[in-house]
Amino acid sequence: MFFSEIELVSWGFAFKRGFVVWLWGIVWGIVGGIIAIVISGGAILGALTAGTAEAFWTAFAGIMAGTILGVLVASIGMEASRVKVILESALEAREKLGTRICPQCGRTLPLDLKFCPHCGKTLA
Repeated sequence: MFFSEIELVSWGFAFKRGFVVWLWGIVWGIVGGIIAIVISGGAILGALTAGTAEAFWTAFAGIMAGTILGVLVASIGMEASRVKVILESALEAREKLGTRICPQCGRTLPLDLKFCPHCGKTLA
């Protein structure tokens, strides 16, 4: 593929998509934080009510589990949001490219096909 064949997006388009990803990152950070606080808070509350040394280590394990789970949810959610925005942008760009007609069978085809999947005609 030559550089003349590559269509670049505008900075405005890129910043809009980047802003959407950034906002979803905030949302997923809040969700992960809430999960971490709920799990860790439950572990701390259990330790305070029991008041034993064993309860301290159980609370510590609960805090670690809550933190790890919260970070994991936030990270996976953020990455899923990034993939979603990228794929939606690619689909939107593909729709703008249009289609073409097979010269042999007359079916509507995407521009990127080299062969017609219906009749096998080589496309230019």
